[in-house]
Amino acid sequence: MDEDLKRKLKEKLDQGIITQELYDEILTRWKTTQDEDNKKEKNPEEKHENKEHERNSTVNVMGLGKFDDIYAKELTVSGSVKVSGNVDVFNMDVSGAASIGGNITLSGGLDVSGSLVAGGSISCESLDLAGSLKAEELVSGKIDSSGWLTIKKGIKAEIINVDGAIESDGVDCNSIQIDISSTRGKITKLLCNTVNIRRQRRIFRSASIKIDEITCKTAELEGVIAKSIIGDDVTLGDGCEVDYVEASTLKMSENAIVRKRNIRDDNR
Repeated sequence: MDEDLKRKLKEKLDQGIITQELYDEILTRWKTTQDEDNKKEKNPEEKHENKEHERNSTVNVMGLGKFDDIYAKELTVSGSVKVSGNVDVFNMDVSGAASIGGNITLSGGLDVSGSLVAGGSISCESLDLAGSLKAEELVSGKIDSSGWLTIKKGIKAEIINVDGAIESDGVDCNSIQIDISSTRGKITKLLCNTVNIRRQRRIFRSASIKIDEITCKTAELEGVIAKSIIGDDVTLGDGCEVDYVEASTLKMSENAIVRKRNIRDDNR
């Protein structure tokens, strides 16, 4: 492994994106796979079984692909691939269908315009989603999603932009913007500094999203159905329906509903 790769991997460790155990495991696997040759394809349909790739190789699946694990430079899927174990690459592009049984660890970006299902967690520098993605957990610097994002346990990111559907038990980020165009999507707990949720154009005047709990500093919301919102500056626009709001300042549309409110006096 060259020094640049070691540095990028160490940065992931220092940022808490990967654990020390995974860091050590990746170093070991890189070392053991560098001297191994790629195994030959078993048939012309591009079916690959029990095949490992060197770290500097690119895996391109245009037909049918089957692997135990993938450790390579890049993974591109325009066909259909099934990996029973883990994927560890720099960049991953899925325009076809990919099923990953374990974790996906990326030093760079993940681009999904097709369908990606992961049985474990996904760690990447950035995510660009126009298709469908399902996983247990997601850690990314930036997320841009116009597709269907379903993360069962939780999402951690710096910036999230969504104009599709999002479903997750928990979202923890610095800022999030959601443009809703239908009554779909659900977040159980949202922890964020800045939250901006709005209806896309006026033709989606009945669009809404359910978020049970929002904890934030600043929130500008439309079409949000929530049990509680706790923040500093909260603005509730049309279509908002909230059981409880606690804030330093609260602005409301005449079409917003708040059943109970607590306006804090922070100067006391």
